[in-house]
Amino acid sequence: MRPDDHALHQLFARQHDLATLRQLRQHGWTDARIDAAVAAHRFVRIRHGVLGLPTSAPSEYRAIMGAVLAAGPDSGASHMAGAWLWGAESVASGPLVVTTFRRRGRSPQDVKRHSSQLDPKKALFTCHDVPTVAPGLVVVQLAPHWKPLLVERIADELVKKNVTSFRAILTWIDAVRIPGLVALREFCLRNLKVEGHDDSPLARQLGLAMLDAGLEPFETQYEIVTPEGIVRLDFAWPRLRVAVEFNGWRVHGTRRGFDRDANRTCRLAALGWRVLPVTSAM
Repeated sequence: MRPDDHALHQLFARQHDLATLRQLRQHGWTDARIDAAVAAHRFVRIRHGVLGLPTSAPSEYRAIMGAVLAAGPDSGASHMAGAWLWGAESVASGPLVVTTFRRRGRSPQDVKRHSSQLDPKKALFTCHDVPTVAPGLVVVQLAPHWKPLLVERIADELVKKNVTSFRAILTWIDAVRIPGLVALREFCLRNLKVEGHDDSPLARQLGLAMLDAGLEPFETQYEIVTPEGIVRLDFAWPRLRVAVEFNGWRVHGTRRGFDRDANRTCRLAALGWRVLPVTSAM
């Protein structure tokens, strides 16, 4: 049975059917009334100081939300838990870590707690209705503790999802000022050499490979006006009328993509452009 207080009902709905004892008391519930509700199975004890509504199908975010609520105000899911919430595809599971800002906070059982002096107004966001550390800061938190290849892959995935950027990650590196971030800083600076391809890590790798090979500097996302509309090229040398296109399978590996690419190449050839297609296998 759900609480009879409408405002409290909305609170539970916002927090994956969870609430803290402090929140219940703020809504006028006495400890005796709370104990009676638990005894009557209207509430179940989830963690120290956190109660939940009985449900047969809890949300996949409820466990993380419970840990964040147990840690106290100005707390948020962070590290691997934060990366998972923000949608990093390389994160399937990992230790549950909660960052607490500007206060000592509580260490919930089976949860690692990280303390930070950063401003929670700048560092905390909401993701899937769970207070969560900013995605760029999540990447920075992971860097000293996990292998660079995994951290870089997570950074690529979050940038691709447009929830953060390499510039934002660099800003958080400067803000935290902790050791173990040299490799991450170099990775971000290197990727900024090929701007305009945040949605494609492989296209950025292609651009960096061309720079490393000593090719003449190119323009990214170069636009050409044709009679049929604007064509945007991944990498272009306008003076030479030469372009390189990265053909990812997800976008180009369909019948529609095949026909579109052929039509596009012919239109550009008519304007004097030579387009060189490149795939991940190449």
